[in-house]
Amino acid sequence: MYWQKSELYTAIRHNDPKIRNFYDTYGVVVIKNFLNKQDFKDILKEYDEQYRTRAGKVTPAKMLINRLGFSGPKQYGFKAIAKAILRRDAMRFLPDFVDSSEKFCNFFFEEERLKVYRYFGGDDFLYLGSDGSHFITTSFPWHRDWYTQMPIMKFNFYFNPLPFLGGRFMVIPGTNFPDDSYSQLVQKSMSWPMQNKFPGGLSENGFLPPIVNPRRGKIDAIKQNILTWIGLQNPMADVPHMSIKLNKGDLIIFDQRLLHCVESTFPKFSRRLLTMLLSKNAFSFSDEHYTLKRGHTRESLMREVVDLVVSERNHINCPAYGDAMYQHPFSKSKNFIRIDEKPKTETDGKRIYDTGSFELPDGKRFTSVLDNEHYANIGAKYREQIGEHQKTSSDTLAQAYSYENFHLGVNAQNVKKISNV
Repeated sequence: MYWQKSELYTAIRHNDPKIRNFYDTYGVVVIKNFLNKQDFKDILKEYDEQYRTRAGKVTPAKMLINRLGFSGPKQYGFKAIAKAILRRDAMRFLPDFVDSSEKFCNFFFEEERLKVYRYFGGDDFLYLGSDGSHFITTSFPWHRDWYTQMPIMKFNFYFNPLPFLGGRFMVIPGTNFPDDSYSQLVQKSMSWPMQNKFPGGLSENGFLPPIVNPRRGKIDAIKQNILTWIGLQNPMADVPHMSIKLNKGDLIIFDQRLLHCVESTFPKFSRRLLTMLLSKNAFSFSDEHYTLKRGHTRESLMREVVDLVVSERNHINCPAYGDAMYQHPFSKSKNFIRIDEKPKTETDGKRIYDTGSFELPDGKRFTSVLDNEHYANIGAKYREQIGEHQKTSSDTLAQAYSYENFHLGVNAQNVKKISNV
């Protein structure tokens, strides 16, 4: 699961598929030291600059410089600086993160990084977007990001200069294949893509016994173990999973369909995450690819991906891409999905996207137009199946979220009814 950057590039040079095969089988790989010390420092600086300019956030370092009298009239006290370091303000999210920054575009779409994307995603991989997140106690329990038939890769870079305990990245291998009975049985214990009611995310619907909340911190885990040992709390089951420790400069690549979550840290502080999403391209698959052998078509596989990308922009209410992307040569490549708006005369002046397209290997374009009614019907049926009681959650560590029927349907379309009796 762990490889050094040098091992990955050796595999790329020699066209050795073993690391890629590991990823395709288990849904996760870690590339140690993918960013060297200078890259880590430069990207962290740009990360904070993006948050400062786009979210109005001032970094603790700049607050301290101001407090010490080196940058104009003093505006910040030491209490405010300490609060900024801990950032006890739940989760913050900026879409179009990489493609809004010229520096990020130049770094992440430079040839050395493109080689990595091609290795895992094929020459005709597609860029789906990016985001930057700050999160502390409230994030997501066991969850998927999307649940497509197509393998979609998530490249996660964490920028956490402070030392801490915990914070491991946890995955349940094998849950990234939507047509697999194992993955569907695990799904029966979830409310995702709706809000979970019970801590942990896998104790819904009365399918599994109550399970340990994987996001609990080290101190909470010790307390609960003591209470269990002295008989004041019943022991709780846990699910088989892998815990991954990530250090500065490490890159984790995982299948966004894979059940995953992140453990809380001690001390609790705001963690910086930069994410890029890439998809494989079904039009480049061999005729023996497992998705095609299951009866899916190249068109249906890619329509699902494009529809999800387009609907995500509507759900978040953000531009298709950041301005810096359109100034970069990558936006003219075959790896770029063009996203188009409906005419504003049809949408009362609102920005609503309805079409996505990309260049095919033969030079033609594949285009998909959103079928709103189709996805909304799926979402309404799924909401009825799960039940409206899920609106109230007792999971204080879970980030709250909600989907309208349309976007719920896009996410839930591959959740199937399945029985083990």
